Amino acid sequence: MRVVSDRRRGLFSRLVTIFVVLLIVLAVGFWFAARSDWGRKQVEKNLSRRTGMQVTIGNMYIGWPYQLVLENVRSAGFEAAGTAGFSLAEARVWRGIHYCHLSLGQLMVRMKLDDNDRWAPSRLERIGGLRDAGVTDIIRMTKDLHNRVILRVKDADISWLETDGTEGAFARDVDFRMIPVKVDDRRFYYYCLNIYNSAGLKLSGRRDMRREWLATSGLDYVELPGDHGIVSGTDEDVGTDDKEKAESGAQVEVAAEKEVPAAVKPEPVAIVAAAEADAAAEADAAADAKQEQPKQVKAVEKTVEAEQKEDAQ
Repeated sequence: MRVVSDRRRGLFSRLVTIFVVLLIVLAVGFWFAARSDWGRKQVEKNLSRRTGMQVTIGNMYIGWPYQLVLENVRSAGFEAAGTAGFSLAEARVWRGIHYCHLSLGQLMVRMKLDDNDRWAPSRLERIGGLRDAGVTDIIRMTKDLHNRVILRVKDADISWLETDGTEGAFARDVDFRMIPVKVDDRRFYYYCLNIYNSAGLKLSGRRDMRREWLATSGLDYVELPGDHGIVSGTDEDVGTDDKEKAESGAQVEVAAEKEVPAAVKPEPVAIVAAAEADAAAEADAAADAKQEQPKQVKAVEKTVEAEQKEDAQ
């Protein structure tokens, strides 16, 4: 029995050793591949195929703690003004236990309408749709990433150009996060959107917009209220949806106030007169009580004296 147990332990330890050695070899090989021209060109081909544009990468390496880092990523011809495409200062990709983490820093995107009123680049048409998107539209656009990706976009600038090249809408200094969360064994998806400056968007006003919400696996969501909630800024900065809600709420309040009958709605003068009458009545009652009190005392004294006389007899 002891010999069999020792053999099993020896076999298991050898398998673990082989597995660890393979992981180290793969990690070292991937580290060198990421720094090689061959590896960089393979990633460029993959990105070009996915975006439908010629994409170049300035630098690629493995960063701490074992993250694939891409620097100076851009589509061909993006330097020319009015050209649809994108540039990216830094992208970091790494694999967690359950999700793939994707962080995009200083992303710049130009979307442009073509002669058929479709957004170019066509593979980035979702970003073009953000100009007229609401919260539900954003959830729908990112739904296929819910169970796969934790997404963070930092310091992004997006421009929507008309067919003649003029800027019809823009969003500056955009910070976006999408993170899966778990509450009482239920899966939710946390969204946070910050836009410092914008114009021409359905979702936001001009400056300092911040919205947070929790979405379900469907399209339902709950907006998180509070100081960090829907909007920070003046009423001019409120998005179109929020303005419509505020205006409709104010109209309902005004209508409700107008519908109150005049007979039910007392005048201020009548209220003051009624209060003065009540105060006068209370004063009269107090005076009467003061006048009755001595009489009651005298009556009690007479009753006590009579009882004492009876006892003396």
